[in-house]
Amino acid sequence: MKDGTQERRRLIKWSLIAAGWTLFGLFFASEVIISRAYGGRPVKLGETLAAWLICAYLWFGLTPFVLHLARRFPIERRRWLKSTLVHLAASVVFAFLQLAVYVLVASWVGLDIGKQPFFEAYRNIFIGDFHFDLLTYWAIIGLSHALDYYRKY
Repeated sequence: MKDGTQERRRLIKWSLIAAGWTLFGLFFASEVIISRAYGGRPVKLGETLAAWLICAYLWFGLTPFVLHLARRFPIERRRWLKSTLVHLAASVVFAFLQLAVYVLVASWVGLDIGKQPFFEAYRNIFIGDFHFDLLTYWAIIGLSHALDYYRKY
C-alpha cells in the first residue's frame, strides 16, 4: 500500500508540473498572439501555440534534471558560492541544449524557424531566447527551493 501511495503522489506531482508547463506555454503564446494582433501583424495561431508548447514541453523534459541539481547543490548559507557557480554553468548548458533541441523539433514539425539551415536557425533563436532560457532555469531553481523551504518550515 505504501508503494501505491508514493506512486500516486509522484503521478500527481508530475501531472501538476506538466500542467504548469502547459500554462507557461499557453501564457506566452497568448502574449505573442495578442501582441501581433494589436500591432496589425498576421496572427499565426497554430504556429505560435506549437512553438510555445514545444518550448514548454522541452523544459518539462529538462525539469527532472534541474530539480536533481537543485537538490544536489542547494543554495544555502554554507555552500552558496559553490552551488551558485554550479547553477550558473548548468543554466548556460541547459539553455544551449534546450535551444538546440527546440530548433530540431521546430524543423521536424515544420515551423518557420525550422525551415532555415540549423546553425542559422540556432543563431537566430539564440539571440532572442538565450537570456529567457537562463531565467527559466533559475525560475525552476527558485521554485524548487521555495517548495523545499515550505516543506521544512
